[in-house]
Amino acid sequence: MINPQTINPLTLPSVALNERSQLPSQRCIYFAIDSQGVVQYIGRTVNLQTRWLKHHRYKQLAQSEDVRIAYLSIEPDLLPEVELALIEWFNLRLNQTEVISDKKRISLYLDEALKSDLERLAKIRKRSLSNLIEVLCEEELERVRKNGELKDA
Repeated sequence: MINPQTINPLTLPSVALNERSQLPSQRCIYFAIDSQGVVQYIGRTVNLQTRWLKHHRYKQLAQSEDVRIAYLSIEPDLLPEVELALIEWFNLRLNQTEVISDKKRISLYLDEALKSDLERLAKIRKRSLSNLIEVLCEEELERVRKNGELKDA
């Protein structure tokens, strides 16, 4: 496990938010850092470039000047654990707030036990239930795309 105290996001590779299409397509933990060098948001993804082309926090972060996206490559099985440890270490308020977004709302019917488990996981990972489900869906779609399962659909 990585010690969050040893991570300095300011020394990691980064790309300006307005140049997010230049981000690499890799699994990583990412940091949104403002012009003062303060980490505003931390997340994880299986594809950094895809994640930031449609990120749910883009509009909020774009209101600040000179926001950069820094990233740290992590083994896939460590992504959730490292992300949580970093969010707790940096104590980020934005990670725990509701998302203001232009995204489309859908209705979803879940078994009560599944819903309960997802709510607990969302609380553990300090995400909203909606964001957790979105992230899990994105990760599964990325896996499906890599396996070529969508080509015949």
